[in-house]
Amino acid sequence: MNAASSPEKMSPEDLAHIAERFARLQRLDLARKFFTLAKRLHFSRKQASGQPLTIRVYSASDDSKDEFRKLLWGDYWVQYELTRCLGLSGHTVTRIQPDIVIHLFGFPATLPRETYNIAWIYSHPDMAQPQCLAGYDHLFVLSDAFRTHLESIGFASELMIGATSREPYPSSEIRYPAVFVGNARPQGDLRNAVKCLLDSGFPFLVWGDHWEPYLPPERIGGLYYENQCLDRLYAGSAFAITDHHEDMRRYGFVAVKIFDILASGGFAVSDTNPGIQAIFADTVPQFSTVSQLQTIFRRYAPGTPERDALRKRGQEIALSHTWEQRAAMFTRHIEQAFHPENVRSDISQALEKHPIP
Repeated sequence: MNAASSPEKMSPEDLAHIAERFARLQRLDLARKFFTLAKRLHFSRKQASGQPLTIRVYSASDDSKDEFRKLLWGDYWVQYELTRCLGLSGHTVTRIQPDIVIHLFGFPATLPRETYNIAWIYSHPDMAQPQCLAGYDHLFVLSDAFRTHLESIGFASELMIGATSREPYPSSEIRYPAVFVGNARPQGDLRNAVKCLLDSGFPFLVWGDHWEPYLPPERIGGLYYENQCLDRLYAGSAFAITDHHEDMRRYGFVAVKIFDILASGGFAVSDTNPGIQAIFADTVPQFSTVSQLQTIFRRYAPGTPERDALRKRGQEIALSHTWEQRAAMFTRHIEQAFHPENVRSDISQALEKHPIP
């Protein structure tokens, strides 16, 4: 291939052919690398010709046929925030023939090969297996521990933690003792955080789907709490409880909900998660047993000085992490990935380091 000696004259098709050669030799890491370079060159040239690149933010809730129950999914609201912030920053966000797909990875998905695919792994890390990750051109991840794990199996990634768009809710009245917002799990087992609440003897209310088999009616606040009003719920509750899937706890994936609770002025309490301390210090008390939860309820009862100090510090931390900042991280990556000089440099380095077979 004559173009091999002149990287600046290479076409996206040339790079795709190189990727296919490496794939036939089972050098899948290099096949991924060159196929990503082919897409970067293609979109760099498209952008240079004056055609703006379009973005789709894709989440698992997109595949639900029940438009109402989408509102009960956490990833629906993450998608909403990123779409809003990317749009406000000047991007065209669309579901129709996008150039770039940002996948909010909670479950594996089949994405178009021709789009530049970015995953933000923010849930269900055990499902992020190599065969799934091979379809992405770039990875962001919610946990630094999982970033290290991905590096150990040959996948580079960047850390991107959660964020919030909530603002402090001006509330001084505690209307609820303890609250939990989330759906019952389909596996048929009671979520440990809710089980601990139930066994603690402390009054609480749960909002979410499918709780009827597990909780008495007086403990179910409703199917859905209006998302735009959650700041009022969090700020008006003595304690806002949250939890994590087992694989999220293992790798230190911190629930986005904690950012919302604290930013609103609520007092967040979580099941034990090794990632919380690095972000929120000691402002989010943690528990794994009923007795630990009962101790938290006693120690941080409304009106106690220690509670107020933790709540205010936690709020300051949460408010420093915004969805505008997360959208800006995606924007920076996109700009760098398709900058002509970066594309040319990366093609030259790849060809120099990995001779064409």
